[in-house]
Amino acid sequence: MDRALETLDAVGLPAALWDHQGRLLEGNRSLRARLGGRLPDTVAKLFTGADGPLDFPLAAGEFEVRLLNDPSGPVAALRVGYLEGYGVGVIHEVDDRARLQRELEAKTSELQEKVLELSRSKRAILNILEDLEDRSRELSRRKEELEVLNYDLQRFNRDLERANKELRSLDETKSNLLSNVSHELRTPLVAIKGYSDLMFRGKLGPVTEKQRLGLEVSLKSQDRLLDLINNLLDFSRIEIGRLELMREEFVLGDLVDEVLAALHPRAAERGVDLRILGRPEEIRLFADRTKIGQILTNLISNAIKFNRDDGRVEVTFESADHELAFSVRDTGIGIPPEHVGRIFDRFFQVDAGMSRRYGGTGLGLSIVKSLVELHGGSIQVVSEPDKGATFLIRLPRPLGPE
Repeated sequence: MDRALETLDAVGLPAALWDHQGRLLEGNRSLRARLGGRLPDTVAKLFTGADGPLDFPLAAGEFEVRLLNDPSGPVAALRVGYLEGYGVGVIHEVDDRARLQRELEAKTSELQEKVLELSRSKRAILNILEDLEDRSRELSRRKEELEVLNYDLQRFNRDLERANKELRSLDETKSNLLSNVSHELRTPLVAIKGYSDLMFRGKLGPVTEKQRLGLEVSLKSQDRLLDLINNLLDFSRIEIGRLELMREEFVLGDLVDEVLAALHPRAAERGVDLRILGRPEEIRLFADRTKIGQILTNLISNAIKFNRDDGRVEVTFESADHELAFSVRDTGIGIPPEHVGRIFDRFFQVDAGMSRRYGGTGLGLSIVKSLVELHGGSIQVVSEPDKGATFLIRLPRPLGPE
């Protein structure tokens, strides 16, 4: 019996045990807790009916009762059974209306709060949907604008492509015209220079001293004009892609001697000391001899032109198995740092006044760069204002004809 009461106690059900005369024999802890710790001596003193007195001992069944220690308390359901002649009563389903009311009110309040929250969420969702609709309309408007812009852009691209084609055609026409004009100018100028040189040397008859001085000035002007026409001719050929290499094997020292022989008079006029470092006479190249000479002539000529009086020009040659490196260094006016990056651009000159003072079109270095790259080489410049400039060229050295 005690084991049964303990089992009921384990699930929280108050229970009592009495004999056939109604004497209360035992009550579990849950019942004692409800009674305040004390048990009456009979079951009749334990509880009474919800609507009036009950007959004790009770028959088996279920009854509505109230505990006598709390007659105004909640109604409880008493389930009675008999085991081995003893009555066993278990109280369950306590009808705590006040508690149920409070729980119901709490649940109702919680439900109302959730309803309000859902209502607020619904309004928020509706606002979001309205905002999305506004954004969708805005996106549609923007899409229409982009379609219009895209159409305009396509039309602009077509117009630009037509303009580019026209510009390319005009540029090609310009380059061809420049090439033809330069060639036509060069032919009679070479003849003029040839006859002027013959007269200067007295090959066509006696020449007075005044005539000799005049012819000397004329020859110098013809040289400058011929250099200008040659540069224009080379530039036009580069522009239309007609400049080709005519490779041959030659001794570099012989070419350097020819270049120096042509430029020594210019250096002597300025008092510029022209020095060759290294041993070019021991270097053999397989390259376009004329264009290598043009590279050297242009760079050394510039070094003389932009040097100070009584300055110095050093041309240094260094040869490895598969590369030739040479540099041209001067002690002249130098190049400002902001212009170093553009010095090889065609028609670029550091100062517009320089073209009037020193002459030239700004094509020389651009042509040099093109000729170096045509040989598969590279060119660099290092310079500081008033401290001169150094041009470094590196050329690969093919072993010979393929």
